[in-house]
Amino acid sequence: KIIMQWFRDKKRPSNGTSAVHYERGLLDAANSASIELRDPYEQAAKKYSLDGELLIWALATGDLFDKQIKIVARDFEEVYDMLPISQRPDNRLNQNQISARLTHLMTEPYGKMIKRPIRSYYSFSEKRMRGYARLRAETRGVQLRPDHPLLRTTDWK
Repeated sequence: KIIMQWFRDKKRPSNGTSAVHYERGLLDAANSASIELRDPYEQAAKKYSLDGELLIWALATGDLFDKQIKIVARDFEEVYDMLPISQRPDNRLNQNQISARLTHLMTEPYGKMIKRPIRSYYSFSEKRMRGYARLRAETRGVQLRPDHPLLRTTDWK
């Protein structure tokens, strides 16, 4: 998608793509994702209009596919702090609220996008949804922690 944006750009630089091509490519990728990914994501984001996406991003950040609720809560705090103050919800969710909302996202209206493989752990029902959530975060300017264990550092930013 990024390369296609470069090809479509009549004023493209000959030595490579730019940040504009990257941003447009991300948006194009997010908009052209399959409906199986977009619909549950949009429903979840709309259900909790202020913090639905943050909750999804908290589950998607880092390299763990199955996350214990206390890790999701910690990651929610991290994602919350990444947003500009003007875009943050008024209140931070606590661990019990996060658990309740994740459990709600396990139901049919949200395409059962979240599953609980074992007690107190949550993950995406489909690995592609995790990638889509990461893509959507990037389109909003939120850079999640790397999703590869070899890139795990304390100073990843």
